[in-house]
Amino acid sequence: MVVHFMNDHKSGIKAVRDIQSWTKPGGLSLITGYMSGQKLSKDYSFLFEPKELTNLYRGWEVYWNQESYRLAIGRIYNFIDIPKLILGKRGFKAARIIARKI
Repeated sequence: MVVHFMNDHKSGIKAVRDIQSWTKPGGLSLITGYMSGQKLSKDYSFLFEPKELTNLYRGWEVYWNQESYRLAIGRIYNFIDIPKLILGKRGFKAARIIARKI
């Protein structure tokens, strides 16, 4: 959950590639980052495009891969938030992956 703080898209991709290169064969890589197409703080300079994280891990053994909204149960301030929580759209959309380097 830190790649979104990279300076720009190129730096974010480089950070993921560096993590991949530092992972030993048989080792696990876990990446989570916010996705584009939503209103986020301007401090978040790198956002994954749809399927971008999946494509970066092509050739790895993927245990879990998801692009979805992160539930923020502790942030229900009023009844309007309840349908968002039920529909899974409470919080921010993020790309997540757990993969093993072959």
